[in-house]
Amino acid sequence: MSEGDVFRPEACAASSEIVEIAGESLLAYPAGRHETLRALPLAATVLLPVWNEAPVLPRALSSLAAQTWRDFAILIVDNASTDQSHAVARRFVDAHDNAVVYHRGHGTGRSSLWNVCLDLAFGAYTKLLEAPDVLAPGFMGASVEALESDRDLSLVRTGVSLLREGRRVEAPAFSASRTMTGPGALVQALTTTNLLGPPSGQLMRRHTLEVRGLRYRSDLQRGAATELGLQLLVTGDFGYVHEPLVIIDEDSPRPANQCGARVCFRDECEARLSVLRDARLPLPSRTLIRTLNHLATLFETYAGRAEEEGQDAEIERDYAAAVTELSALLQRSVHAPPTVAGARQAEVARLLAAAESSFRARHFEPAARQLRQLLAVSPCHAVALVELGRVCLACADLDGARKYFLSALALDPTIDLWPLEARAPSAAGSGPQDPFGLALR
Repeated sequence: MSEGDVFRPEACAASSEIVEIAGESLLAYPAGRHETLRALPLAATVLLPVWNEAPVLPRALSSLAAQTWRDFAILIVDNASTDQSHAVARRFVDAHDNAVVYHRGHGTGRSSLWNVCLDLAFGAYTKLLEAPDVLAPGFMGASVEALESDRDLSLVRTGVSLLREGRRVEAPAFSASRTMTGPGALVQALTTTNLLGPPSGQLMRRHTLEVRGLRYRSDLQRGAATELGLQLLVTGDFGYVHEPLVIIDEDSPRPANQCGARVCFRDECEARLSVLRDARLPLPSRTLIRTLNHLATLFETYAGRAEEEGQDAEIERDYAAAVTELSALLQRSVHAPPTVAGARQAEVARLLAAAESSFRARHFEPAARQLRQLLAVSPCHAVALVELGRVCLACADLDGARKYFLSALALDPTIDLWPLEARAPSAAGSGPQDPFGLALR
């Protein structure tokens, strides 16, 4: 099969095999490699969904071949392309024995294609790379190192460079690398910016995906990746590697970029609401209010486009529906059943008092254990996060202290991180020092 040929399954049957995945039949090339790779103790899988992306596919594949950390398989899933994408993929697979290409007999939407990729994944870590994007050679190594250094992390993302009109533009989410607890990162994502970044910049812990049965929502055309990332934060923590290790090509056409203003806004709202509906994560009322304010900002962002596209009435209805649901969730959080709220508050108060007593006696391990028990009851308790940060600080665990302090600030930007005895005047004499660089931006 030459690179100029459009893929014909009947011409490649002898060198390929049929593989059944989640009730779907895929044609895998080369024959036998699907099972061979699964028998190896590979740590990660990189998933590369492709649909008519032959012009950009070689550079994405080359960036995978150039990774300095190589303990991963490359699974290319061709969504019934009608250009030379499959031929390009087969040429790469022929030259790299850690890669296999799958062909689907019929094409589906982006989220459904991504879910087929997730069903194929194996190993401890899972990464999805969009074909127009490129990884720096250190991406996999730095991301895996972050996940292995903190077992609580469910998702790590790196900094990105945007390729815009042929120029690279840096787009950092934060001023430095950091980790945050799931609730702290979740609140930040709900109320301010999408700190999760694009899927090409992420590496996920597969165990978290499988335990919760998480998949991309096929009803979301633009926000499926955001929604899945938020769901991961319900279960685990978030890590950010500041170095820009992925290049996002904004000039390449993508189905998601072609969505109208109404679809973009609807998906942005639904991604947040899907998490807020989860009663297992009782977010503070102030988070819901800040989310309402953020939706108002999003509405203003999309309203002009919607009017140009003749969708202004529809987007106004979407906004009204989102505000109504958020208001109902706010009422539910304020008027929680007294027995449930009372029992939880009593347990929280008991654990907090016990932890403070242990801390004063310099019994740091019991204090940390009691505070973690408290967070299991009330995951979004900002004071408990501050106290756990102080425990880490007393044990000289600066990374842990930074993680919990950042999460507390995300939940409550006005919270006082420093006890009176720990305060020290800054060099300018203007207030306490900030040795951790805790500004959220």
